[in-house]
Amino acid sequence: MAIDPGLPGLAHPSPQVIAEPAAKDRLFLGIFPDATAQLTIGNVAHGYLRDQALRATPQHPSRLHVTVHHLGDHAELGPETVDAALAAMAQIKSPPWTMVLDRITGFPGESRHYPIVLHCASPGVHALWRESRGLFEAAGFSRWLEPGFSPHLTLFHADRLPPAPIPIRPILWPVREVALVHSLLGRNTYCILGTRQLPNA
Repeated sequence: MAIDPGLPGLAHPSPQVIAEPAAKDRLFLGIFPDATAQLTIGNVAHGYLRDQALRATPQHPSRLHVTVHHLGDHAELGPETVDAALAAMAQIKSPPWTMVLDRITGFPGESRHYPIVLHCASPGVHALWRESRGLFEAAGFSRWLEPGFSPHLTLFHADRLPPAPIPIRPILWPVREVALVHSLLGRNTYCILGTRQLPNA
């Protein structure tokens, strides 16, 4: 035990390390496919698993989405955070557009746990990202906003990546709204906190 030489007999307590509370609430702005696109995406996922002889569990249809912005992982998702995000989303003015998913590719990740995704080729998603990024930045979410954007829809995680992007017959659906989503980490549960109908030009 360390002793202060100027004050004999006085011990210095060891500094306490205060652990950050574990995050359990994720917030994001997302785009969800319609029922027809969900079915097509599911068929593509199962076909890829079969053709590549992979063992993986495709995303449940209700969880298929394109993330526009990750808005933080929180130990406790307070109402003020949700209200700020909803207010920012309500200001989005990007018009409706058509989502296009045109190829299967993958992203680096943890070993044997690589995200296999459908690449989004729609100019509309980039316009939405740019506009909404400014709105969420002004609302106080800067610390979580990414400087760049590679739009995609995750199919599943696999133990290896495709050697090159694999073209598919484009999957299309009309994007008419975006959603603010509360993801319960570790529980595979999404709660839609609100939606924004994209206004007609």
